[in-house]
Amino acid sequence: MAMRKKTKVCLVLTTVGSAREASRLARLLVEGRLAACVNSIGPIRSTFRWKGRLEKEREWLLLVKTSAKSGARLTRFIETVHRYELPEVIAFEASGGLAQYIDWVVAETEARRGGARSQPRKSRVARKASPR
Repeated sequence: MAMRKKTKVCLVLTTVGSAREASRLARLLVEGRLAACVNSIGPIRSTFRWKGRLEKEREWLLLVKTSAKSGARLTRFIETVHRYELPEVIAFEASGGLAQYIDWVVAETEARRGGARSQPRKSRVARKASPR
């Protein structure tokens, strides 16, 4: 399995206020081909300053895998549908990764809606689907 040095993918972080909102946003991003995969982690505890006050909130962190080309569209979409006044959207370009996985992320996020869908390797699907 080849490791690719220069990648074409980004990991985007965003947070939401509930598990239900995390699920809704993840579904919209994947269905809209703005993300190949979204992991939801939570609840987490966030501490931040907002409008001069120290805030502590329970949130869910979304790890969004997308292509570099789709990053700007993804950011605009999150900004439009997010329920926060100022949503967190931070993108990191991947410096490397499994070549087949990177190709899958790019294929899933740069394909036209309704077009042919590429699939991740069967072993990846089987591993995720198996409760063992």
